[in-house]
Amino acid sequence: MEVIRNPWEKKFLSFVSQSRKSIKIASPYIKNSSVTKLLKLRKPKTILKLINSFTNYNYANNSSDFKALEQIIKARGIIKNLPSLHAKIYIFDDTRAVVTSANLTYNGLNANYEYGILVEEEKIVSNISKDFDKIFADPELGFVKQRHIDIKRKLIRNLPTRIRESIEKFPSEETMIEYPKYPGGVDSIVKSLSGWKLEVFNCLLEMGKDKFELKDIYKYEKELELKYPNNTKIKDKIRQQLQELRDVGLLEFTSRGKYKTLWE
Repeated sequence: MEVIRNPWEKKFLSFVSQSRKSIKIASPYIKNSSVTKLLKLRKPKTILKLINSFTNYNYANNSSDFKALEQIIKARGIIKNLPSLHAKIYIFDDTRAVVTSANLTYNGLNANYEYGILVEEEKIVSNISKDFDKIFADPELGFVKQRHIDIKRKLIRNLPTRIRESIEKFPSEETMIEYPKYPGGVDSIVKSLSGWKLEVFNCLLEMGKDKFELKDIYKYEKELELKYPNNTKIKDKIRQQLQELRDVGLLEFTSRGKYKTLWE
């Protein structure tokens, strides 16, 4: 066991370059410059998994970069979204792990006063890795794909100027344990969505509930059937779009078949 103090970027990149099977990272914030260095040293066959807090606020206030996620996606990395993520964990080949206060950002690896522990004891690393894998496998966590990033960009771009400027004044690495609702209002969301996503969102608006169940949204099956007469699996499509709205930060799954809206 070893204490990890800043700057630890050199050590981090050394671990990356030595990893032959997998790199697993949980980091609420992520910046493009750090991801560029990581991917440059990662071996082509090394699997990269990331858990990130993919919230509208974290990207609107520049705590994180969309380009960082896009680089990982292009490099065939796998990203999942845990909005309430606060832990920072780095696991290399399931043989060493760093548990730290440092995000995957330049400041986290270099400038901030960060503190962590490097663990190489087999049993402890195994437990840390199993915890990561359990969270990563949770079906309630959405994958982050390019289409989700594209919609997030629109949501942030369509924020009213006053609100966007207010968000940008937040400290760039301020932890937001209880992530807020999307603050841009209904009009901003409508401008950002299209197709099925917009139709299902309009049904949710018509429903007018902050919390709802699948049976509530299924009441709009006939209405959606009239708009999409060639689709014979309307309920399946509704569930799919609810997942998509979750993945862009507009819904939260509170339990099986139950949802909460995340907009003001």
